[in-house]
Amino acid sequence: MPSLEALYNRYSDRNFKVLAINSRETLSQVSAFMEEYEYTFTALLDEDGRVTESYGVPGFPTVFVVDANSMIAVRIIGGYDWDSATMQATIESLLD
Repeated sequence: MPSLEALYNRYSDRNFKVLAINSRETLSQVSAFMEEYEYTFTALLDEDGRVTESYGVPGFPTVFVVDANSMIAVRIIGGYDWDSATMQATIESLLD
């Protein structure tokens, strides 16, 4: 998640958003985690797991990159270097 925070910070001034969806966790758990690690992107709650199920999330982390037309452009399951040159090029292409 540190590289996701770095990616968010790199592009936040260009209408780029990161929305973390926390499945089956409480507000206090999520708030404590975000504060402890000083993450500044938005964390949402999916307390009953319906959003997770509707997107077919097989495990955590699963990350979706959504384009300006609300279409899923990238889906990655597992760890990833979100601040890599490859992902930066992908984000750049979606922002242009």
